[in-house]
Amino acid sequence: MDAYVDPKTLESGAVLLLLKSRFIKDRGSETLFPLLGCLRDSVVHVPMQAILSEADQRRMAAMKLGDTWRNRDPVRMRPDVLKMADGTVWFPIFSQIEQAPADYRRRFSVVSVEAMQALRMAHAAGGLSGLVLDPFTDPVSLPFQTADIMVEMPSSLSPDGAADEA
Repeated sequence: MDAYVDPKTLESGAVLLLLKSRFIKDRGSETLFPLLGCLRDSVVHVPMQAILSEADQRRMAAMKLGDTWRNRDPVRMRPDVLKMADGTVWFPIFSQIEQAPADYRRRFSVVSVEAMQALRMAHAAGGLSGLVLDPFTDPVSLPFQTADIMVEMPSSLSPDGAADEA
C-alpha cells in the first residue's frame, strides 16, 4: 500500500523548510529529490502586482474622498521576477510568507498557489532561468532543468485529499 501525505502536513511550509535546509547542508540527489517531491505537492507564496486597465486607473485617480470605486475591467496579476547581478532572471516563490522580508511583501500582493502552477507561470513568463525558493533567506535556485523534474514526479497527496491511515 502506498503511503500518502496529508495536505495539512505541508500547509505551514515547515516540512518544505526542513527539506530545503537539508539540501543546503548536503547538496546531492538524496536531498534534492525529497525537496522536489515536497515542493511538487506544496502551496507556495508568489509576490504579484495588480495591473489595472488605463480606464480603471483614470477612474481611480478621479475619485474624491468618500467615493466608492469598483473596477470595470479585469484586474491582471503580474508576478515579480528577480534579476541577479549575473543577468539571470528568476521567479521567486516562498515556502512561507514570513520568508519574504516585510518591506518586500508590502510592495506586492502575495498570492498562494500550488507549486506546479508557479512552475507553469514561470515558464509562461519567458526569459527566466527557473524558480528560486526563499530568495532572501537561504535561497535555493532551481533552474528549469531541475524544477521540471517535479512534473515527472508522482504526487504524494492522496487522490481524495486525505492521508491513508497507517
